[in-house]
Amino acid sequence: MKFHYHNVLLRGLLIIVSISIVSTTGSREIMVKSARKFDQLVIRHNYAIVMVYQSDREIEKNQTLKRKLDRLESMFKNLSERYKYEEGGLVFLKVNRAKSDLDMIARDLDITQVPAFFLFENGESVKDKGKPASLVGFVTRDDLETFINTHLGQDLEETIEDKEKIREKRRQEAEAESYYSPYYYPYDYPYYGYYPYGYYPGGIGFFFGGGRRFHGGRRGRSRGGVRRGGRRSGMRAGGRSRGGMRRGGMRAGGMRGGMRGGGMRRGGGMRRGGGMRRGGGMRGGRGGGRR
Repeated sequence: MKFHYHNVLLRGLLIIVSISIVSTTGSREIMVKSARKFDQLVIRHNYAIVMVYQSDREIEKNQTLKRKLDRLESMFKNLSERYKYEEGGLVFLKVNRAKSDLDMIARDLDITQVPAFFLFENGESVKDKGKPASLVGFVTRDDLETFINTHLGQDLEETIEDKEKIREKRRQEAEAESYYSPYYYPYDYPYYGYYPYGYYPGGIGFFFGGGRRFHGGRRGRSRGGVRRGGRRSGMRAGGRSRGGMRRGGMRAGGMRGGMRGGGMRRGGGMRRGGGMRRGGGMRGGRGGGRR
């Protein structure tokens, strides 16, 4: 029972891991704290959208401007959680140009007004008519989505399709491995999954190959298991019957010759093999017995 539960658990974990590897979300909101970190992020991720804004003491004092900025930041964060951008691997970066170390990023992008949004692909800014593509102002969610989809929409969709194909392939591989791997039931009885009739791992086949269940199997029940070669030797084909108590056991070579074939009748038994009649047995037999 213990082996059964452990194997089921391991197979389940294998499927989950194989699927989640390609489901790791690349999309999330990140607050950039240095120019060096910014360079690392846009290089590490295939796609990035950058929101450059300014938040300082002057902005904090202006309640109207502060509320507008708060709403914009909230919208930016919520958009980063959309499935299309998560699966597409689009990372959302926030850059506060009020910090001196980050102002150089704004200068490199030739920003003259904030808030402003820019796109990056494979570490390079996305261009529109030879200049960095940009969206400026306190824009709406629809405006920002349109901006992203116009410049990166097709690339994101292709990335999602590729991930789906990889995920499906790994899921099938994990299921196939789980299907054909042995898992254990109570009493240590293994199940290897489905195999064609007449075949079983460990031998040529179910009935003639030494498989665990039938021929030569430890727990088999027909010819190579409990009957011919199994735990009971088997009880009939290598045990009590043909090689056991009848043929090699009590009858053919055991207690009865068993008593007939090597015992009391044939093989030194009471009649033929030195037994009481023929083999020197009590009745003389042919070998110097009583007869």
